[in-house]
Amino acid sequence: MISLESDGRGLQVPWLGGDVLERLLTPERARAAVERALMAERAGEAAAPLRQLVDMPAGTLFVMPAALDGSLAVKLLNDRPHASAGATLPGVVVLFDEASGQPCALMDGPVLTALRTAAIAGWATARLARARRRVALVGAGFQAWYQAAALVDLGGVEAVAIWNRHGEAAEQLAARLRRRHPDLAIRVAPSVPDAVGDADVITVATRSPEPLLTRRMVPPHAHVNAMGAYRPTERECAADLMVAAAVYADTPTGVRHEAGDVAIPIAQGQLAAEAVHALADAPPVPPAGLTVMKSVGAAVFDVAAARMAWVAWQGSAEATAGIPSA
Repeated sequence: MISLESDGRGLQVPWLGGDVLERLLTPERARAAVERALMAERAGEAAAPLRQLVDMPAGTLFVMPAALDGSLAVKLLNDRPHASAGATLPGVVVLFDEASGQPCALMDGPVLTALRTAAIAGWATARLARARRRVALVGAGFQAWYQAAALVDLGGVEAVAIWNRHGEAAEQLAARLRRRHPDLAIRVAPSVPDAVGDADVITVATRSPEPLLTRRMVPPHAHVNAMGAYRPTERECAADLMVAAAVYADTPTGVRHEAGDVAIPIAQGQLAAEAVHALADAPPVPPAGLTVMKSVGAAVFDVAAARMAWVAWQGSAEATAGIPSA
C-alpha cells in the first residue's frame, strides 16, 4: 500500500506490482481488455489523445492519459534506451475513480505496458493469422517473454524461433520458454531470414531504427505483428513488405503520425493512407495473403488493462484479506 494525501485526508492506495499484474492480467483477460479498447475507440466511447513526448538528455518521458467506462488513467514512462542498469522503461500507471476523482490504484508501468502490448498482438494474431504452428520472435528484450506467452496462449503453436542482435539474450529467452513449455520446439536462429523463413506468425519487437524485415524474407502466407519502433523516423518493416501486405493498425491515427513503418512509405508515395485499416475492423475470417499489424499502443489500452486488473484485484486474496483500498 502507498499512502497519499488529498485535502488533508490520508489515502491508502494499493500498489499492483509486476508479479501481481502478471497474475491478475491473464492473456485471456488482457485480450478482453484490448478488445474493449478497440471497440470503444471505434465507437467514439473513449477519450485518448495522442501521447505527449518530452525529450530529455537521458531519455524521453511519455505522458499518456485516457478515459474509458468510468475509469481514468494516466501512464508515465521514462524511456531510457541507453540505461546501463535497471529497467529501460521505468514508470507507473495511475488509475482514478471517475466519480470521486481519487486515485484507486498505482500499477507497474512497464509490466502493464508489456501485458497489454502482447495482448494486442495476440488479438491481432487470432483475427489475422491463418495458421500459427510456427512462430518467430525477432527481438528478445523485455517485451519478448510477454509476446511469446500471448501467442502460445492462443493454442496451436508447435515451434518458436528466436533471433536477437545479441545472441545471449536470445539464448536466455529460449531457456526460459523451454522451462515453461517443454513440449514446444524452441531454437535460437542465427539470422533474421533463418528465423522467419518458414514462420506462420512473426512478431518483431526491437529498438532497431532500420528495417529488419523485407518482403523477400517473409513467407507469402505469414502474419506479422510489428510491435517495436514507435518514432516516425524509425521502422522495423521495409516499405516493400508494407506495400505487399494488408496493413492493420491498433490505432490508425497514432500509427500514421508516430510509426515510421507506415509514415515513411506514405510520405514517399508508396503506401496510401487509406490502405491502413483499423485493427478493430479485422474480418472474422483471416484474409488470404500476407498481413501486417502495426502497433504503437495508446493510453486507451492502458486504461482498459488497468481497469481489468483493478476489477480482478478487488476479488483477489490480497483485497479480501483486509488490505484497504482507496
